[in-house]
Amino acid sequence: MRKHMLRPTPKSFDGRVGRIVTSEDGGPIRRIINGRSKRPTGTFTAIKAGGRAMPHESVEGELRAMWIAEAATCVRKMLAQPHRLEISVSGRSRPLLYFPDLLLEMDEAAASRIVGGQPFAQAMFAEPENMGGKYTRTVVLEIKTGADRRMEDAEYRLKLSLARKLYRGLGVVFAVVQADPGLLAPDLSAVKRIVMNRHVAIDSRDIEIAASRVQDGPVSLVDLAASLGSSHLGISKAFALHVRRVISIDLNGPVGPQTAIHRMKSAGTRRAPRSAVWPKEPYAKA
Repeated sequence: MRKHMLRPTPKSFDGRVGRIVTSEDGGPIRRIINGRSKRPTGTFTAIKAGGRAMPHESVEGELRAMWIAEAATCVRKMLAQPHRLEISVSGRSRPLLYFPDLLLEMDEAAASRIVGGQPFAQAMFAEPENMGGKYTRTVVLEIKTGADRRMEDAEYRLKLSLARKLYRGLGVVFAVVQADPGLLAPDLSAVKRIVMNRHVAIDSRDIEIAASRVQDGPVSLVDLAASLGSSHLGISKAFALHVRRVISIDLNGPVGPQTAIHRMKSAGTRRAPRSAVWPKEPYAKA
């Protein structure tokens, strides 16, 4: 990759200077998988990342967070390893570098639940009948598992503290998510089944059928599946339509034949007043 194709003026908030550097192709800035890692690594191809293969180095951490984001109808877009945050600190010749795990564009109500302290999965799957609100927010996540000991490092804690303040200055929600309890979904097996069916082929007729069935109120999963095809195929299509935010399956509890399927509100949204699009000035290309 070519470095620093753009050299913008960094932004300063509360006396702290930071710059966000993104990859040239708009994908993950760090690939992680280089053959040198001693931890299990892999990739996850997400519908909500435009079909990009996104890297992870923890099945119980980053990968599970991506499953939840893919299966949460409040999430509109996501990207793993989205950028590098360069934080200039007085007295240091080089900036502190921070690479967040995941960036999400989500409904404002869900972002507010995270700010309010709700565990991540709980915040993602709350109130399915209200999904698809008027505003969206940008949320940046740092995912922690029990095996991650970096919080014992004072410099790492400083880096997270400064990152939080800089993101706040950009109108971005920043949250450190502990895998336990943050990634404990009410029905993780259902989340996995939904994610496994994300690439099932659907067409305009499937979308029309699903949207019309839930137009006047919730219907059961088994009833919607019957309208979409045979039992197995219909459920697979329902899961794929859920990922694409055509419908919203209630994931607040165990998922079964009678689980409620809700309609989505209008997709016409704009960014929340306090959540500006990343300013052009802090951006650079790597």
